[in-house]
Amino acid sequence: MSVSAAERPSSNTSAISDPASNAPTNRSSTDIQSPMSGQGLVGSELVPSLDGVGDENGTHRVYVVRLERKVLGKKKFTDANPNRSASGLCLYVGLTGLPPRERFENHKKDYKASRWVRDYGIDLMPRFYEPLNKMTYDRAEEVEDILASFLRENGHAVWYN
Repeated sequence: MSVSAAERPSSNTSAISDPASNAPTNRSSTDIQSPMSGQGLVGSELVPSLDGVGDENGTHRVYVVRLERKVLGKKKFTDANPNRSASGLCLYVGLTGLPPRERFENHKKDYKASRWVRDYGIDLMPRFYEPLNKMTYDRAEEVEDILASFLRENGHAVWYN
């Protein structure tokens, strides 16, 4: 799966859709605090600006789970996140054909579970993914990669498949 440079988010501003009007809204680092500055929970934008998402006929979604910080005690997780910020969150990014809440509950019940979510999952972080959903499966695979990279670039420790 390749992602073009045009689809990679910038780190300064991004156009995202206003859920009420579906009109693009520019947000900057003054609107949302960045964990890289140690001031907040989200990156300089809530989500990257992407085409091919928010399709009401789409069947798949990406989702983000907040993980307990003790996951940083696992070498495999920390090795995958060498550039994380000390103030960034620990996150898991996944994709599913289910509603994200149902998928999260399946992880916690050890049904088709990621060990990271099963053992360290706290809850869903919809602010990171709701504007991106729904989409085709192929687009969801691409968006999972883009979103995980975006969150890492903003200082978070992220696991995804």
